[in-house]
Amino acid sequence: MAHILIAEDDLAINELIAKNLRLAGHSFAQVYNGAEAVSAAVDASHGSAPYDLILLDIMMPEMDGFEVIQHIPPTPVIFITAKGRLSDL
Repeated sequence: MAHILIAEDDLAINELIAKNLRLAGHSFAQVYNGAEAVSAAVDASHGSAPYDLILLDIMMPEMDGFEVIQHIPPTPVIFITAKGRLSDL
């Protein structure tokens, strides 16, 4: 199964994603702002369990998802957002 980083500042959404990943048998870590996402991704890339995927919210405190992606190691990312269109960002 995949090792996934959930980077989402809304606690309820973060927990919902975690619950579904757990049910599917994936391992994961949860962070709640952009700076934590960068730190977790970089630390994992230097360890024995780099992330296979990052689920990355676009609008987060400290650093938005677009900033985060510039500071993390090459990793597949799926952006998640509550906005309906790019023009809403």
